[in-house]
Amino acid sequence: MIDYCMSILTSCLLFLWLNCYEFH
Repeated sequence: MIDYCMSILTSCLLFLWLNCYEFH
């Protein structure tokens, strides 16, 4: 369960980071 949550959090962080990177 924790691994599942961690994977989702990591995916969200990566997604946000990529979006910010694209904006700049």
